[in-house]
Amino acid sequence: MGRVIRSFAGYTVIGFIGLIVAGIALLGLGGVLYMVFSIWYAVFSFFG
Repeated sequence: MGRVIRSFAGYTVIGFIGLIVAGIALLGLGGVLYMVFSIWYAVFSFFG
């Protein structure tokens, strides 16, 4: 029984770390997309 709880805790920790990594990756991707979009918008408004 203790082994099951331990493996469940391990999977929970792995899943939690995976969620954190995925969240950081999504935030980074969103930041890059926002930066590209803001630069494109600035260039577009400058020439337009």
